[in-house]
Amino acid sequence: MSALSTCRTTSVFRPRVFVQRFLRDAIAQAAGIQKVMSPHRVRHSSITAALEATGGNVRAVQQLSRHAKPETVMRYNDNRNNLQREVTEMLSGLLEKRGEDQREASR
Repeated sequence: MSALSTCRTTSVFRPRVFVQRFLRDAIAQAAGIQKVMSPHRVRHSSITAALEATGGNVRAVQQLSRHAKPETVMRYNDNRNNLQREVTEMLSGLLEKRGEDQREASR
């Protein structure tokens, strides 16, 4: 079954589905995004970005995202904190390696 010509659930050609997937893939490729994007993933990314922009204001993001419970938004906040930790560790590793490379080059 080709993603360009058929709907996932049937073998019938769906022009709307074709256009949506084409645009999704083109935008992701232009932005350098390698993961398959879905409306759900975009929603998660938007909520995480909103938490980042508001400095972790769960109540504001809860209202913006229309989640009924703040606990739901707090899961995004936990993911944001985990991502920040991963990025920090990655950058620390790169800086340490760069420092080692510079020390070796100066010898």
